Amino acid sequence: MKITSTILSIPPYLSTPWKNITSLHVRNSGPLFTLIVLLQNGVQIEVPNLSKEGVDEIFEAHARSAEDDSSLKSALENPIRFSLPVKADGTFE
Repeated sequence: MKITSTILSIPPYLSTPWKNITSLHVRNSGPLFTLIVLLQNGVQIEVPNLSKEGVDEIFEAHARSAEDDSSLKSALENPIRFSLPVKADGTFE
């Protein structure tokens, strides 16, 4: 299993970037949990037999990914503007 702020990989069930995931939810299956992952294309994937710690790690990574995407989007929407001192003839001061 590989869980980072960019990817969720739980072989043999799925391996995909977080941007392809629409939502996550969990179903309690006794002492273990089943993670339900809804992808952008509408496919729903069930990953059974996860521990509470594993589920927590997955949700924390998803939250980090969402925060990173939000920060990046904000930065792209609000670019830093600067200008160079240019004379009327087009040369720099």
